[in-house]
Amino acid sequence: MKKLTIIIAVFSISLITLAGCNQDKTELGWTNANDSTQADIQDIRWSADSTGTNPDQTWNSTTPLKYQDQSELKEVNETSGYVSAQYYDDTQGDFADADVSVNGGGNSLTIDEGSSNRYDIVAETAKK
Repeated sequence: MKKLTIIIAVFSISLITLAGCNQDKTELGWTNANDSTQADIQDIRWSADSTGTNPDQTWNSTTPLKYQDQSELKEVNETSGYVSAQYYDDTQGDFADADVSVNGGGNSLTIDEGSSNRYDIVAETAKK
């Protein structure tokens, strides 16, 4: 009987531990790192593919991110992906697709599952 009680206790603790591990959120957010003379950023998309046509998460706001503004952190499912966005193009007088770099690199990232992440984003010059 004592062995059965110990086995049930160990099993219960294991289940509680496993259940707790699956509740960790993976979050992602952005800071507009365009220098102060460059454009505002909007319509940021996090996607598993480089086209951005089927995003895992989007940051669409009626107020674009201005220099050093931060987006909200949002939960994402993909831990590897690509970032795309739009920037304000003075020549067009509207927002346009941008070349994006994150933390001074390219537009792809890999993040740790269960972590909260905020990255600098630069979005400029229309894609060709």
